Amino acid sequence: MQYFNTWFDTCAFMIFAAMILVYISRRSVRIFQNNVFFVMLLCMTGATFMNIVAASMDGQGRELVLGAYTAVYVLDIASTLIFAVYVSAFINYRVRRARILQSLLAPAAGAVLLLVVNLFTGAIFYVDEYGCYHRGEVYAVIFIIEVCYLLCGMALIYRLRMQIAREKLLLMFPFMITVILGGIIEHFLPAMRLQHFQLSLLSISLYMGLQNPEEHYDRESGLMNQTAMMSHVERKLYSGDACQIVVVAVRGLGMIKDFVGQEGIGELKKEILGTMRRYQKEALIFRLGQGVFAIIPDRDDYARAEEIMQEIVVRFRMPFLKDFYEIELASSCCHFEIPRDARNADEVRSLIRMAVETGRQKGMDIVDLADLDLRHQVYLREIDEKVRNAIRDGKLEVYYQPIYSMAERSFVAAEALLRMHDDDHGFISPAVFIPVAEANGSVVEIDRFVMKEVCRLISGNDLDSLGLHYIELNLSPADCIQEDLADFVDSTLKEYGVSPERLNLEITETASDALTQVVDENVRELNKRGLSFSLDDFGTGYSSMSRIVDLPLSIIKIDKSILQPAFDVRLPDPKRQDAETLLQCYVDMIRKIGCRIVTEGVETRDQAERILELGCDYIQGFYFSKPMDEKHFLRWMKDQAEHPEKYRYAEVYGD
Repeated sequence: MQYFNTWFDTCAFMIFAAMILVYISRRSVRIFQNNVFFVMLLCMTGATFMNIVAASMDGQGRELVLGAYTAVYVLDIASTLIFAVYVSAFINYRVRRARILQSLLAPAAGAVLLLVVNLFTGAIFYVDEYGCYHRGEVYAVIFIIEVCYLLCGMALIYRLRMQIAREKLLLMFPFMITVILGGIIEHFLPAMRLQHFQLSLLSISLYMGLQNPEEHYDRESGLMNQTAMMSHVERKLYSGDACQIVVVAVRGLGMIKDFVGQEGIGELKKEILGTMRRYQKEALIFRLGQGVFAIIPDRDDYARAEEIMQEIVVRFRMPFLKDFYEIELASSCCHFEIPRDARNADEVRSLIRMAVETGRQKGMDIVDLADLDLRHQVYLREIDEKVRNAIRDGKLEVYYQPIYSMAERSFVAAEALLRMHDDDHGFISPAVFIPVAEANGSVVEIDRFVMKEVCRLISGNDLDSLGLHYIELNLSPADCIQEDLADFVDSTLKEYGVSPERLNLEITETASDALTQVVDENVRELNKRGLSFSLDDFGTGYSSMSRIVDLPLSIIKIDKSILQPAFDVRLPDPKRQDAETLLQCYVDMIRKIGCRIVTEGVETRDQAERILELGCDYIQGFYFSKPMDEKHFLRWMKDQAEHPEKYRYAEVYGD
């Protein structure tokens, strides 16, 4: 019977057990890297435990000792194999690939086969008739295989030393070397049993140096994060290998989050993640931020990357189901190749950021690299930050544009229009900051700011003395689907003591078409409470007439894009005639369904005269007045009320 010092094994077992308990209590993200690390801990713990058991049983029965040591060898081989797999997983190598799996598994499979044969030959180790363990003639083969796996892991880490923090390398490499040295010492002094103790220290170094799910994985989705993607990209750039990158930015989540609630958003995110995970067998999937993903196919295949992009665009054109609602989302996708389109990590980050911002700002399904303007994107990022803080910083101001009544020959209403002023950029066009507000989710707060400002103006002035019947204000598509919209409007009217008849709420064709059931419920509820509605920008969307007839609309506003072509001298006569025919058809159709008509964008006398001939009820445009700030608007309305003869525009009527 031989004497084996099991004190090192006992310490190793305690360390492994403590690490397993800590690892379980951490509730790490269930992804491949973490799972492999946990299995490696279990194998090393099992090997250490069986080593203690085998040493204590030495000399107490041949079959038991033979089985115990066979288990030790199998678990040792498995531990070092899994170590190599773990390092491969950490550096994002696709260990599922057959070639890599075969190269990693082949030595282990050979070792297990030798151990099976060893039960009959005793070539690796044998147990004598007294139940004592002895090494066999080819014992060194198993030792060499284990060392090779350790060296393989070290080589992989060394190859990527430029992408791993220096302090982590300094933490790991000494322990890896001591593991090999411990194995060599145990090879020549079998009674020392140092190897498992050294493996326990190596595991601690790996846990502290590499095993950090928050660094490379997104806890919410379980996908790799931006840090992992940039590490992968940097390795590709470092090696000179080309790869395709498809960026996907989901649009519309911010607009519906209050409508569907946190639980509904969670369900939608699961469906979106499911769409992304469809490609996990052929690509790396990364979550870069809220609703932003990157897909990097395994193969450098431009055509397949284009197919993936098109498939995602098509999927997002179909509605997502939530309870009884069909929720319409959209995606903006961009495909580029490195190093052709981006030569370093900073350029990759810039391309991704620009693609996401351009797609969301312009509502583009597919963003071409030619669409990206770096200087404009820098400008938009600045605007995004300013829009988020615009109300707090007092940068928003409500302007008013009078609306002229053909029947009363006076200004009877006005539309509230939002303007934004910035110290750096001056006045910022609504065409710029409104899409930004819709994209970053601040548009609902801005809408409600405007409503309060309008109600404050109404409550502080005698509208009748100014000739005003009501003020129009726009509701964004995002506001139209808020469940508390009716209650908010009601409470705001009560807060300022404003009668519902003093407000006319404008919705766009886009708003009336998105989540139609929710929009309908809000519009009808507010209409019951005495508010009237207009349909803004008519002719620019895709609403069906049945939808328009179904809504309780009192006014339909014809967009200037319908009016202007009929008077555009740059167009050939047939085109202008077609445009005027279309305008006439719109007017006739609206009048037949019983709605009043406001024509927007009237800029000349010819246009005003033609609008009068067509039978429109109201005119709005620069011909009468540009939008004015509150102070100038009130002064202007007071002047026209006191001197109506100045504002009758008799020439339009031929008086």
